[in-house]
Amino acid sequence: MIVPILLMSIAAWSSALGQGVGQGAGQSADKVRPRREATIRPDAFRIILPAWLEERGSGGERIYIEAERRIETSFIRIGRTEAAGTGASATQIELIDQSRRYFAEAESRRNIGTVRDLRGSIDLYQQSIAGWRGVKGGLYDREQAQSHYQLAATLSDLGNRVEAIESFEQSRLLWRAAGDRQREATTLAQIGRLQQSLGQTAQARRAFDQARLILQLSGMTKFSDTRLDRLSSQAATLFNLGKLSEELGQPPEALRFYQQSLERWREADDKSGQATAHNALGSLAVRNRQILRAKEHFEQALPLWKESGDQRGLAITWSNLGYVLEAGGAIQAAITAYQSSIPCWQKVEDRRGE
Repeated sequence: MIVPILLMSIAAWSSALGQGVGQGAGQSADKVRPRREATIRPDAFRIILPAWLEERGSGGERIYIEAERRIETSFIRIGRTEAAGTGASATQIELIDQSRRYFAEAESRRNIGTVRDLRGSIDLYQQSIAGWRGVKGGLYDREQAQSHYQLAATLSDLGNRVEAIESFEQSRLLWRAAGDRQREATTLAQIGRLQQSLGQTAQARRAFDQARLILQLSGMTKFSDTRLDRLSSQAATLFNLGKLSEELGQPPEALRFYQQSLERWREADDKSGQATAHNALGSLAVRNRQILRAKEHFEQALPLWKESGDQRGLAITWSNLGYVLEAGGAIQAAITAYQSSIPCWQKVEDRRGE
């Protein structure tokens, strides 16, 4: 099984192409379009749906549709009967169910992607968190951490970076309490990214260094009974180290880690892991303006996602491939790739991606 945090991947093309779309309404059709510059967002795992997609809503309200998924909705699921078996009271069970309902509704609104829905999702995440705080014991730290993480990601989407850092920090502490060092490290990387964007260079460097140390130590101390599990664990650690190297602006290091993670996942015969590594390598190729190499990685990822049955992986990779084809001038092929992504987005009920 691939570590859930590894499934969170998206990067985006911003710069010139984004500027072209954003300015299009006020420009004449015959005006020269700016030259495309491919940049990768620093919070990327999977890539690419362009963050510049936008449209106008009624009353002139600007609606931003940022088709990305920062983290999979993946928790420890405990149903009513299981919760009852832990000795939880009826009130506690109701709080657990209520917190999950608020979270699910928040996710649905976040996937719609309008400013109004993103703001509405913030209130729902906060209600979910308030419910988890009333649940005794640490059995649900992971779900509370997830709520804080998604709240932070949404605050970041809306430009509230200081508040986002505070919520990411709450998430980090809960991942640590739950013993999930991989997610703790990834959350630290998100904190570092936001600190960097605020000009807090020293704090960002500390966050990145701490994340790297945690990843290295957790990779060394993880033990498993089976060879395949050991290989998958090693691959996950290498992949996250590659992601962190991207955050630190070290593409050669990132390339080395991603290639090593791909090799481990191949040995483990982990299709989802291999596809995730190919998407990361494609992302890196885009950053280096190696469009053909990026195309090859996305094309290699597609059958792997299909074999693993991962519809979200297919949706994202078809979109990635479409955008790379578009950037390379193969417009009809890009349209075909985009069209192939739509039913996949629909199957996972992700309106933002669709």
